[in-house]
Amino acid sequence: MSAALRYRPTPISLDANGPHSRTFHDTRQHLPGRAPLEASDYAGFERHALFHDLYLSADGRAIEAVGPPLVNLAGEILPVTLTLPADEGRGLRHRMRHYDRVTVHRFALPRALHGHDSLDVHVTFAHGQREERALRRVALAPVTLQVTTLQKDNPLEWIVDWLDWLGLLGVERVLLYDNGSRNADALFAALSRSADARPSLVFIDWPYAYGPVRSYYNQFAQATQNNHAHRCLGRAEWTGHFDVDEFPLIASRPPVANALRRRVDAAGGRTGLLRLDSFWVPDVRDAASDVRPTVRDFDHREREARGRAHKYLVRGRALRMANTHNARLRPGWTWRTPSVTDACFLHYKPLTTRWRDYAARGERERFDPALHVTERAVIDALAARSSTTCPSGADSGRA
Repeated sequence: MSAALRYRPTPISLDANGPHSRTFHDTRQHLPGRAPLEASDYAGFERHALFHDLYLSADGRAIEAVGPPLVNLAGEILPVTLTLPADEGRGLRHRMRHYDRVTVHRFALPRALHGHDSLDVHVTFAHGQREERALRRVALAPVTLQVTTLQKDNPLEWIVDWLDWLGLLGVERVLLYDNGSRNADALFAALSRSADARPSLVFIDWPYAYGPVRSYYNQFAQATQNNHAHRCLGRAEWTGHFDVDEFPLIASRPPVANALRRRVDAAGGRTGLLRLDSFWVPDVRDAASDVRPTVRDFDHREREARGRAHKYLVRGRALRMANTHNARLRPGWTWRTPSVTDACFLHYKPLTTRWRDYAARGERERFDPALHVTERAVIDALAARSSTTCPSGADSGRA
């Protein structure tokens, strides 16, 4: 594995003490049977961010920005003008698209500047705010299969197990977005010393407010992350969207090397998306332990697939907009949901730091042979690998 790369975004925000701020995108709460939203629910609401990142696009033809929905700010900050220092009299052509909880801005570059690795830009908003930024392109090699995720404070050993598993399945690169972990520097240092058999790693600082836990409509950080992965770092034919506690599983037992990469290679010429169902992996151990568990401690899954909260792999040139559980495709592309015997993922209930979950999960359950079956695919495959030792040098975070 090549040395890990750390990417720090170029954000632009309103003055937190100024007169402008974002109002709620939607005042409804989304969890059925819960109490109405209260003022405390909005402690993590993104009031002032305009762009979570301003960057040179992956296709090399534009400068782009991703950020939360403008809501009331549209009438206050638009139009936004982006100019190059050598051509201050003329702004680049600006196109803006609103998707689910994310706004994408695209400023078209003149043909002579296509593919440049660095550019200095000036950004001016209608309310008078002016910013200067130096942009540098991320030099990523094209790959067939990468995976992206957003995480916070997950223990190092959980991330290492996940990377080992993805490497076994043929994932070549992982885009690990960090949502402000307490030990981010040490975590990156430790992961930089990972074994050669693991995917190459891009560690992206994404420290933005996740959003109100009980208000899906106002959660912006993951929506921008999902789209940023494709538009800024999208040098991959296919990109998977999975969390650190979600382990893709292909039909073969034991798992065949490169099984996931072979699966996307066989997806069909106009298949743009593979949408995977999942099985819960609960904690049905007989004995309690004070030691923090890993995937190796859980050898049962539920018999029935969840039938909801799918995750997916999407072909880069087919994508229009990415979301957490689904994606919108360009016209002419189709999507498939394979049977769970063909492709699915294991979702480990006990591997959670509860950093964004309203309802607690992962509590010990009573084993029931009518509900649970043995599942050792991940345990046995990780045990067979030669590089299962967790690298040292990072605080593992909270359990």
